[in-house]
Amino acid sequence: MSFQILDIVLYSKKGESRVVQLQPGALNIITGASKTGKTALIEIIDYCLGSSECYIPEGIIRRSTSWVGLRLLVDKGEVFVARRVPKPGVKTSFEIYYDVQTKIDIPSLNQLKTTTNLQTLELLLSKHVGIGENIHEPPEGQTRKSLQANIRHALFFNFQQQSEIISNKHLFHKQSEEWIPQAIRDVLPFFLGAVDEDYIRKMDKLRQLKGNLRLLERKQMEFEAVRGSVLTKAHLLLSESQNLGLFPVSDLPQTWDECVTALREIRQESVNPDKEVLIEDDEFERLQQERAHLIEDYKLLKTELEAAKSLDTDRSSYAIESKEQVARLSTIGLFQGNDENLVVCPVCQSELKNDALPNVSQLRSALSK
Repeated sequence: MSFQILDIVLYSKKGESRVVQLQPGALNIITGASKTGKTALIEIIDYCLGSSECYIPEGIIRRSTSWVGLRLLVDKGEVFVARRVPKPGVKTSFEIYYDVQTKIDIPSLNQLKTTTNLQTLELLLSKHVGIGENIHEPPEGQTRKSLQANIRHALFFNFQQQSEIISNKHLFHKQSEEWIPQAIRDVLPFFLGAVDEDYIRKMDKLRQLKGNLRLLERKQMEFEAVRGSVLTKAHLLLSESQNLGLFPVSDLPQTWDECVTALREIRQESVNPDKEVLIEDDEFERLQQERAHLIEDYKLLKTELEAAKSLDTDRSSYAIESKEQVARLSTIGLFQGNDENLVVCPVCQSELKNDALPNVSQLRSALSK
């Protein structure tokens, strides 16, 4: 399946149209003076066939046209596709006119309106040229997305600009642009017929199986996570059983099945609670008495510690108060600390006859204790 271009139509902003007719099934050569728009014809065709941007060069065509269109000959009739030329400074337009009939007359400018979108246009044109469902999956380990061949990829093998014809480095259309060489390598087997419908069905089946595998692997990981949590709980139960003498003191089982077997054996063992209590009664009573003694010792030590803290606080308070009183008496001359043998009353200056009174040295010694 394929289609051929019957007409290239340019609509002026005044509503006039210019039609370039082509002969289907024959070689068509378009000639004309330089800078009259011959090179722009490829960009007009590319734009009408679903280009995401308008690359019609700036010039008389870009300035004077409002819409551009193609009339195509397809297997079951004719198709007319037209797109609005974007305004200056705008890269593209999403106003797209599409019509398919057995025989189509070129519509006038006032008949053009939006009837489809860019994605649908690509699908419709791909269907007209016989591009069915296909997919290219990148090799394992590569992060680029899968690629489906469509009408846009087919143009790599149909167009050639003047600079591409004379190039000794590039063979295909737009091969010099970024990412295009990889896209050409991905879709070339499909357009050469190396990828048939049976291969596509098998690849689709393989993708489904890989998806199911990833789902099962994810479920397995979740199961292993839950199983690990349950295994930890089983180890806790077995450790408690060891403390109670229900399970021998040894290394705990490391596998889930072994843990389940051990817990089942413990459950099947008969245990006499009264016997266990009688056996452990003496030891329990001893531990209770030891606990009571330890509590009494703790209370006694706590009381002594509080008393020591209280005494230390009183001592500090007395020392501070004594220093303050000494300082006050010294400022008014009532307390002279230089004469250690002073026996005179500091208030009335009378001689103290009682030799038993402590002297200053003795007072200082008492205060410092």
